[in-house]
Amino acid sequence: MNTIKLYGPREGSSLRGHWALAEAGLEYQSTEVPREVRKQPEFLAINPMGQVPALIDGDVVLAESLAIAHYVIKKYKPELLGNPTEEAQALRWSVWGFLNPQRSFLDLARQKWNNTNDEVAIAKAKEELEKSLPILDAWLTTHHYITGDTFTFGDISVGVTISYSAFWGFDYSVYKNIVRWMSEVTTRPAYLKAKGTEA
Repeated sequence: MNTIKLYGPREGSSLRGHWALAEAGLEYQSTEVPREVRKQPEFLAINPMGQVPALIDGDVVLAESLAIAHYVIKKYKPELLGNPTEEAQALRWSVWGFLNPQRSFLDLARQKWNNTNDEVAIAKAKEELEKSLPILDAWLTTHHYITGDTFTFGDISVGVTISYSAFWGFDYSVYKNIVRWMSEVTTRPAYLKAKGTEA
C-alpha cells in the first residue's frame, strides 16, 4: 500500500486533512513545511500555490483542505459522507464556512499575527461574525450534527472553520448550540489524534 503523505500543521486548514485521515483510521506520514520551504521548487511541484495543506496518495497529488478531506473520506470512509442529501448539505456548510466565518476569523487573526490593531478591520470582522454565527447556531437547534443525527464529513470541515476562532481568542460562548456541537466533535478520538493530543 502506498504511504499517504500530508503536508501541513495540525491546525488551521491543514487540520481538515489530519482529521479526515484519523477518522478513516489511516496511518500516514505527516510533514510540516516551513514557510520558506513552501516557495522552493520541490514543494511547488506538489502545490504550485506554495501553500499547505497538500496530500500525496499514490499517483494522486491534491491541494486545498476541503478537497483533501472530501477525497480521503470518499475513498477510505465513505459512510461519513452519508446519503446524497447529507453529502450535499455537508458541502453546502463547508463552502459557507469558508466564505463567511472562516474569512472573518482570519481577518481577526491577521491583526494578531501582524501585530497590528486596525480597529476598522476588527470591527468589520466582528460584525460579520455576528451575522454568520447565529445562522449556524440556529441550524444546530434542529440538527445534532451538521447534516442531522450522525457525524459526517461536514462536521470535520465546519468544525475546523470554527476552530479558527482560537487564533484570535474569539469568544463564541453566546452561541450555545455551537458550543454544544463543538464540545462533542472536538472530543472525538479521531480529532484528538489529528491534533496530536490523544491520551
